[in-house]
Amino acid sequence: MKVKLDKLKEGENLLDYRDSPSILDLPEENFSDPIILKGIVEKRGKNYYFKIEIETSGFFQCDRCLVRFKKDIRSSLFVIYSKEHYIQEESRDNFYIIPDDEDEVDLSKDIRDEILLTLPIKLLCDEDCKGICAGCGADLNVEECRCRKDVIDPRWDVLKKIKFE
Repeated sequence: MKVKLDKLKEGENLLDYRDSPSILDLPEENFSDPIILKGIVEKRGKNYYFKIEIETSGFFQCDRCLVRFKKDIRSSLFVIYSKEHYIQEESRDNFYIIPDDEDEVDLSKDIRDEILLTLPIKLLCDEDCKGICAGCGADLNVEECRCRKDVIDPRWDVLKKIKFE
């Protein structure tokens, strides 16, 4: 997603953008819904402050039960681009210096990174997902475990003879 800097007026500029996830090189098997960006680009002299809300959704496989589910993704991004060639100590993160002859910035990498970093490490269809039984493979969210609970490995029968006082 490229923004033409020479088209921005001094002060606040509204940003409203919608595009395919393929423009951000996101995996097609997970992302098919459009990426929606809304926010403000504030131009102050040679500095450009981007405050963007990101919305999309993706299809993922639950790490516990292996069911495919849809997850809404919402995040925000704050990034500064500047044609001034110094960096203030407190704004070193998300701060980019751009050459004077550049008339556009590409936010694609920052937006892509923000979307991917918003995803949890463990993707779950539901916080209360019970997963699948390691013995019989039953989806415990849908059905009861089919494992026989009364079958005990005969090697443990010796322990039944121990008497505790």
